[in-house]
Amino acid sequence: MTTGRVVEWRGPAPFSYLPLSAEQSADVREVAALATYGWGVIPVVARVGDVEFTTSLFPEDGRHLLPLKAAVRAPQGITTGDEVMAEAFGPQKLTVISVPGVSLPARELQQLGVARVSTGPFTQRVALTALQDAAAAVVGGGTLPEGTRALN
Repeated sequence: MTTGRVVEWRGPAPFSYLPLSAEQSADVREVAALATYGWGVIPVVARVGDVEFTTSLFPEDGRHLLPLKAAVRAPQGITTGDEVMAEAFGPQKLTVISVPGVSLPARELQQLGVARVSTGPFTQRVALTALQDAAAAVVGGGTLPEGTRALN
């Protein structure tokens, strides 16, 4: 649970955020590497008052910000500068990119609640390397590797 004052970010379009405390942001950083889906953003389910919503925590200047959508603010009359109490829960569906030889095994990720494990470009690299090797063998007068299956 966090309590703080709503701040407004003036970018291409204004947006409202609830900054997490330094202590809470430190807690978030401890799990960020496992929970982020890129750029340090972390998907969460949050609740402000009676409104529950999905969003992502954003890192900013060493802290994390909880975006407060208009659909959350408007029904409760929340404006910039208001003191707000919010709860944020871990992601319901977490996706991670697994790095062979570095990441936890898929079974351990599943036990931690990870819904989807992506291998990023690694499987593509393996497939393209095999394709290059097969093409070089055929061009060099050889045949396809033994056990190569027909695609159709």
